[in-house]
Amino acid sequence: MSSVGVGTRWTFGATAIGTVNDSLICCRVRPRRATGVGGDCIQLGGLDAHRSGTHHIILDHLSLSWGNDETIDLYHSHDVTVQWCSIEESDDKGHSKGAHNYGLISAAEDSGAVSLHHNLWAHHSRRVPCLAPYREQAACDFCNNVIYNCRGGYTDDGHGERAKSSVNLYHNYYRRGPQTQGRIYPYALSPRMSYYVRDNYFEDWGYQDHPRHWTWGGRESAPRWVQFNNNGQELDTPAATPEIKLVNAKAAFELVLASVGCWPRDRTTKSTPKPAIGVATRR
Repeated sequence: MSSVGVGTRWTFGATAIGTVNDSLICCRVRPRRATGVGGDCIQLGGLDAHRSGTHHIILDHLSLSWGNDETIDLYHSHDVTVQWCSIEESDDKGHSKGAHNYGLISAAEDSGAVSLHHNLWAHHSRRVPCLAPYREQAACDFCNNVIYNCRGGYTDDGHGERAKSSVNLYHNYYRRGPQTQGRIYPYALSPRMSYYVRDNYFEDWGYQDHPRHWTWGGRESAPRWVQFNNNGQELDTPAATPEIKLVNAKAAFELVLASVGCWPRDRTTKSTPKPAIGVATRR
């Protein structure tokens, strides 16, 4: 699956089953409209005879759009890093279940140790991301991301009962957009899982920690455009994961928008940062 190039464009999704120690770098994936699991931009997964999935994969500086089902599907995958990618404009038409324009899922047998950092997530309805690591000692990271115009954020989507590791959600930047002014649901936490949620920045609200402390009413009331639950065990320190060089959420906003995606940027990727977020292209 390795691909290293400048501005390579695919008009079909990329699928890898049983792949180990590989990378996909500097590519654009703009699939034609499809339905169901065949509509993902990137799909990693499959179990071999030893019940081992795809693992030790890096997705770096990709521009992914128009996926139907998930934009990135990491089923049966572990030790995967998704970094410096623009993940945007998932397709809300053509799926048998109706609108299914989702971001990323990693929740199945042999899943875990997924690191999602320094990415732009824009124009998705849910699963930004869906993480429920089935492996032990395989905590997941979601950090230094920019989330724009996504109604639903993190979720376990019912997989929390089988999760055996924790999830870190910290130093991310959330901005509402045209379809999300009235409501966002940044964390649909599972009552069966543990989370480190800290120092995430919400425009028009400020820095916030674990939603166990959010309430309606009072001086510290959450704004009415935020939906939340108070589920999930709160961790005081991040679950153990490989070290990532991080900055605070506001600094991440500038850094991510200046650097993510496949360069040179095409019209689709330019359309998200420039008018909606106001970031000039770097090159």
